Amino acid sequence: MFLGVTLSILLGQAAELPRRIRVPLLAKQVSLDPSGIQDQSSLLVARQLNCQLVRNRSRQIVNEAAKEVRYLSDRDIEFVLDSSARFHSGKPVKAADVVASLRYLQESRVVLRNVFRWVETVEAQGKDRVRIRLRKAQPQFLNLISAPNYAIFESEFLDRAKRDPRLWKRLLGVA
Repeated sequence: MFLGVTLSILLGQAAELPRRIRVPLLAKQVSLDPSGIQDQSSLLVARQLNCQLVRNRSRQIVNEAAKEVRYLSDRDIEFVLDSSARFHSGKPVKAADVVASLRYLQESRVVLRNVFRWVETVEAQGKDRVRIRLRKAQPQFLNLISAPNYAIFESEFLDRAKRDPRLWKRLLGVA
């Protein structure tokens, strides 16, 4: 198969590649739905498919969907979204998506919920800004949400997945 695909590409012919991504997971209860239990395998897959505001790379917090992170006070954090940040569908990441994702996690997650005890409000400030107000100063907040457990999803997808949880098995929209 590899040689055939390579030869097709070298010869300038379009190779027909499969449209499905099959990922074996180690346990039946593991899901790509971030509200459920996620083992290392599912987190690795989720990391490749999803974006976050910030990520932890080699113990450094780096921006991903956020172009800028501003502390307005010790309790107020503003995330300015990068206009080039896109979902796999090609749609831009919007503040409404970030708010919907964090609210989804806060309301439905069964594990790793403690970080949301710190959050007083999450609000969109226009299309490209999100403001998170903490109940009190938490210097480690950014470090915690940089873990791969806090992915951002399209708000429209979350609305559909709430009605039909089977959609978590088809994150890329491919049957």
